[in-house]
Amino acid sequence: IEWRRDEGWLSTGIDKKGNHINGANTKKVIPSEDTIFNELQSIRKFGDYLIENNLLNQRIKIPTRTSFVPARDDDESASPPFTPSDYKKITAAYRRWIKKNDGYDKRIKIVIYQFFLISTSVGWRYTSEGLKMKWSGIKGFRDEIHKIKGEEVTCTISKIKIRDTKRNKIRNGEFVNGHHIKELKQMYEDWSHENPNLKPKPDQPMFVDPKTGKQIS
Repeated sequence: IEWRRDEGWLSTGIDKKGNHINGANTKKVIPSEDTIFNELQSIRKFGDYLIENNLLNQRIKIPTRTSFVPARDDDESASPPFTPSDYKKITAAYRRWIKKNDGYDKRIKIVIYQFFLISTSVGWRYTSEGLKMKWSGIKGFRDEIHKIKGEEVTCTISKIKIRDTKRNKIRNGEFVNGHHIKELKQMYEDWSHENPNLKPKPDQPMFVDPKTGKQIS
């Protein structure tokens, strides 16, 4: 990652002798962290292909997005991302809301909270992709060891096929915090003892109201 950011971009669009390659971009730009992340995704997918076809014995360990993209508290763009402090405040507010006795079914509150946690981990469009997501789009999970504050921590990575119902596009990817998806599925499994219709099925929306069984909106 450091090489791609500090030196690699200088070598794009040229041959071994340093001459410009026809058709290559002549403007050299330091790649953004989003660009580097997308390149790593492509390398990871190629590695998966090699493993599936018995051309590689062991998975190439490649950082996931949260391993190297820092959160910026000084972002002055029109739509700045959540900062770590923002995220803590929002999740704390959700937990207080879930505990509050205000007449709402506690289960739907939990589902909405899980939707927020999964959305911030996946980064999908919450209306055309997230709310429309079905269980068939969850293609699996794998564990990955990350070093967090000097300690090795096992993280669950989810493999998801996302369909954008508004733009009619499909994208595949691997995303951090897959345990939130596992938790949501287990909740529906538990609730299905009282209402069998809540049991997760491939053609069923992921986010449904446990009381009515209808997709949340």
